[in-house]
Amino acid sequence: MSIDASRHTAPSSAPSSEAPDKSYWTAYDHFMAEREARAMRNAYAAAMLASLWRAIRARVAGARRAGAHRRAEAH
Repeated sequence: MSIDASRHTAPSSAPSSEAPDKSYWTAYDHFMAEREARAMRNAYAAAMLASLWRAIRARVAGARRAGAHRRAEAH
């Protein structure tokens, strides 16, 4: 979902820049840029939640193993 940069090339007299000139963007270009940014934010949030969930599961599993070990020693 990237923006078609071929339509947005700077004139040869302008300083070269990697970014297209936003003054020539259409409403669709802005929409697609926001859509891509939203998708990137959603992917980042999902990855953070997955990482947090794995950490919680590992901690709970470790506590369960340690708890079972302590109960076995007590008997």
